[in-house]
Amino acid sequence: MLGKLIKYEFKESWQPMVIVFGLLLGVALIDGIAMRIGSRIELFADVMAVIFVLLIGVAGVLVVVWTVKRFYDNLLSDQGYMTMTLPASAAEQVGAKLIVSLVWILAYAAAVLLSLGLLFVASGGYAEVVRQGISSDFQQFQTSVAQYHLWVSFWLYLVSAVVSLAETILTVYFAMAVGQLVHRHRGLLSVATWIAIFVVEQICSFRIMYTMFGNMNTIVSTTDFSKVVAAFNQFGVIGLVITLAVGAIWFIGTSWILDRHLNLE
Repeated sequence: MLGKLIKYEFKESWQPMVIVFGLLLGVALIDGIAMRIGSRIELFADVMAVIFVLLIGVAGVLVVVWTVKRFYDNLLSDQGYMTMTLPASAAEQVGAKLIVSLVWILAYAAAVLLSLGLLFVASGGYAEVVRQGISSDFQQFQTSVAQYHLWVSFWLYLVSAVVSLAETILTVYFAMAVGQLVHRHRGLLSVATWIAIFVVEQICSFRIMYTMFGNMNTIVSTTDFSKVVAAFNQFGVIGLVITLAVGAIWFIGTSWILDRHLNLE
């Protein structure tokens, strides 16, 4: 059933996402071409650059708003009466929303990076960078990556970033689930709950980072860079485990509230 829920979520959300991502890439291409042409259409290039920056912000807001709206509309509004009658558990409902939201946020990040690359290439900037010797620097970078196994660090922190993003989405879901427990001022309670979670998480994160990186002084002072990389990887694994555990708490809590205390009145 989870697969069907995910398929339905994508079916209901792909059109606005594809349109705004397509606009982002199109504006980047037009702006890059205008920059390449030069002074003859300098004003047009400047206008397109402003539109491009604004569109990046609009696309980000759209993804966030859509993430919140889909969760509220399907599970916490009047539509929830029908949604919760489906042969799917509350955990599957939350999981489907989480997976699709995570995919669209990552797609937004990829679209931004791709549009920036397209702008860079279309404007002809890549030629100047190559002339300045980026290829030799890249070879040195590859040597360092192979020598110190930095790809392990790269994938570790990439996975950590995705897990952290998922945990952030789950805090929003949990706060909204808590908010619907009351009859009045649901939005206010949801916002207050999320702020409280955010503050507590930031305080705990600061204390953990302070403790972990406080032990880095003796490691960083050494000339053995491999030990530094190993230490950062160890801390990365610890952070990943903690984030997974906290995210599991929000996921279980949200599913439990929707399953046992859903209040649609």
